[in-house]
Amino acid sequence: MRALTSMASGVAHSLANIFSAILGNLHFLGEELPDGPNRDLLRKLGESTYAGIDMMRSLEKFAARPAWAEMQPMDVRDVVRDVADLVRRMCIDSRACRGIRLHADLGEPCPAWGNPGQIREALINIVFNAIQALGEGGEIALVVRGEAGYACIAVRDNGPGMTKEVARRAAEPFFTTRPGVHQGLGLSVARGIIVAHRGQLTIQSAPGRGTCVNLRLPCEPPTDPRSATRVPAPEQVISEVLSGL
Repeated sequence: MRALTSMASGVAHSLANIFSAILGNLHFLGEELPDGPNRDLLRKLGESTYAGIDMMRSLEKFAARPAWAEMQPMDVRDVVRDVADLVRRMCIDSRACRGIRLHADLGEPCPAWGNPGQIREALINIVFNAIQALGEGGEIALVVRGEAGYACIAVRDNGPGMTKEVARRAAEPFFTTRPGVHQGLGLSVARGIIVAHRGQLTIQSAPGRGTCVNLRLPCEPPTDPRSATRVPAPEQVISEVLSGL
């Protein structure tokens, strides 16, 4: 596990240098090119580069330590609202999201204890997994509810769904049903974040019946104050992710 996290950190660092050079050159080319087909091609190259940056950030999250010291009271509705707005903006003029509809059912105030930035990262990974599963059309619903000391977020889609075996392994690091296209880190990163928050991530799915990813976050801080600032080693976080598979 220690070797795996070290490798992920090293790869992410190398990718950061590569993508910085690519984006810099694309920027200079954009200033020189007039409007037309070549500029459209340049825009598509930029979109592909940003997709690579997203992969790099996933690697960084996979190798990083949870920021326990930044946990605080929050309303998960704010996080879900931000993610829904972000996804809608990113999906404008994006072929990958064409025909996909997203709506959020926020309900009543839903307090939780955690790091809003990390929960946002986990939720974005889950939503974009759903977008990739839907392909050219479908629906995604983000539903927020309170439940016996927990704040619950459900991400539901009406896509093709998964077999029992695929659903069981979906949050396993580097597991993917589309090798060469996706890295299989999105759900594992999300699960690692939720586990580090003393929460749970579960997946309900069946072929032809869509998928629902459920997140449960505690409403209250830990009873032992020391655990709120504890920073587990990266290999410990990954071990916790794997233990839930």
